Amino acid sequence: MKELKGKLQIVSFIGRSNSGKTTLIAKLIKEFASRGIKTGVIKHSNIRDFQVDVEGKDTWRYAQAGAVGVAMVISGKVFILKKTSNEVPLKEIVNFFSGDVDFILAEGYKQAEIPKVEVIRPEVDRGVLDTITGRIAVVSDSPPEELSGVPEVPFFRLEDVKELADFLLGE
Repeated sequence: MKELKGKLQIVSFIGRSNSGKTTLIAKLIKEFASRGIKTGVIKHSNIRDFQVDVEGKDTWRYAQAGAVGVAMVISGKVFILKKTSNEVPLKEIVNFFSGDVDFILAEGYKQAEIPKVEVIRPEVDRGVLDTITGRIAVVSDSPPEELSGVPEVPFFRLEDVKELADFLLGE
C-alpha cells in the first residue's frame, strides 16, 4: 500500500459486531504514532438514533431547537454535529482531515471502494463476510484453516499489530 508521502492513505476494517475491530484499530493508531504517522479515524455505524451530545447540555439544546449544525470548540478540539438528509459520502468526510493526517483507518464502509481488512472472531462467526470486494487482508485469533471462506490474501493474528502496520505501510 506504500505511497505514504504526498497521498493520503485509507483502509477500512470490516467484520461482524464484537469481532475486535475497534481494539485492533486502537492498537494500530498507537503503532502508527510510534512511527511518526498521523492517523485519523472514521467510524461508520448503522445506528439511526445515535447521539453524541448529552440531553440537557448546550449542544443538545441547540440541536433540539432546530440548529442544522452545532460546533463546539474546547482547548484545541473541535466537535461538529451536522444534520444531513442522507449519508455523507466517505470522500467528503476524508476531506475534513485534509492535510492533517497521513493515514485514515475507517471502521465499517463494507461497500465502499477502498481497501479493506476483515477481522474475524470465531466466537462471533467462523467465516468471512459475503460479497465484500477490496479485501486486502484477514485478521483473526484462529488460523485461516479453521475459518470458512478465507480468500488468498495476507493473514495476520490479532496480536500481529507491528506486522499488520508494516503491511499497510508497504514496508
